[in-house]
Amino acid sequence: MRLREYLKKIKEIKAGDGVLTLTVLTGERAGERVLLSSGQIMDSGGEEALRWADKLETVLRSGIYEMGGEKVFVEKTGEREHLVVLGCGHVSIPVIKIAKMTGFRVTAVDDRAEYAEAAKEAGADEAVCGSFGEVLKDIPGDENTYYVIVTREHLCDVECLKEVLDKPCAYIGMMGARRRAAAVKEQLKTEGFSENAFEKLHTPIGLPIKSDTPEEIAVSILAELIKERHNREFILWPDDILNELIGDNAYAGRSVLCTVASRKGSAPRDVGARMLVREDGKVINTIGGGPMEMYYIDICRKALAGETDLPQLVGRDLGSVESAKEGEFCGGVVEVFLEYVR
Repeated sequence: MRLREYLKKIKEIKAGDGVLTLTVLTGERAGERVLLSSGQIMDSGGEEALRWADKLETVLRSGIYEMGGEKVFVEKTGEREHLVVLGCGHVSIPVIKIAKMTGFRVTAVDDRAEYAEAAKEAGADEAVCGSFGEVLKDIPGDENTYYVIVTREHLCDVECLKEVLDKPCAYIGMMGARRRAAAVKEQLKTEGFSENAFEKLHTPIGLPIKSDTPEEIAVSILAELIKERHNREFILWPDDILNELIGDNAYAGRSVLCTVASRKGSAPRDVGARMLVREDGKVINTIGGGPMEMYYIDICRKALAGETDLPQLVGRDLGSVESAKEGEFCGGVVEVFLEYVR
């Protein structure tokens, strides 16, 4: 499957589909991709893909696996996380701004029109004005949905929790002092909610960084969301690279895509990090910066100039004498897969 065709497919992926992408890294078929969802082939992968599917029961995390004498990069591909911000007051505005910076799709809800409008101006993808309970009935929730409850009062908290506690989700967080949180729990217990219903509730919300201002509280909340995100081990394609390759104004020239396929020890970025190097010299996103990144950019530019062939899986020892001379002291080892995009 060609890369652009593959990217259009993964943009349609919904949370819970259990999608795995297999990319051949070595041999005659290097660069070929197969998509699997719940063990079923999503494209014409053929008998070889079926044989790989049988081996995927042992795959616990994204990375390089040996399959049939070939190195295959297996990645768990997920949908962009959906953050539902309930309440659009002082804390929610920086929450929305930082959430957008860190890649969340944001829906903001408030029962006051002027506050919902402020959330839209802050960058929310969707801002809904209405009763919290009624609006939440139309948000089904799934394992990719994060709920952040930052309403103005106890009764609104209760209204929100009544709707979200029984929904499938990745995260529920509620702002408020421990006493307020305890009061909310006790009220809901009297209405039939069991203690188990509160197991996924994070309250007080956010990581304990002694935050005080709305902006600091927002940082603590997003830090906790990011921590939960990385516990799920999904790999998300960067929006800027997707836009370059399949967006409305996609780049028409040749380019090289770099993907971190493995990392051992200390290295700048984790498996799944991506960078695009265009033939006009522009570089989109990063695989870690510094001398290590320049090493791969140089290979890309040589490939685009016809001086070397791709695809290739290229390793880099960040603790070698050569690397140290160039200013790299991470000490780890990375393998990066480089492939043409035409």
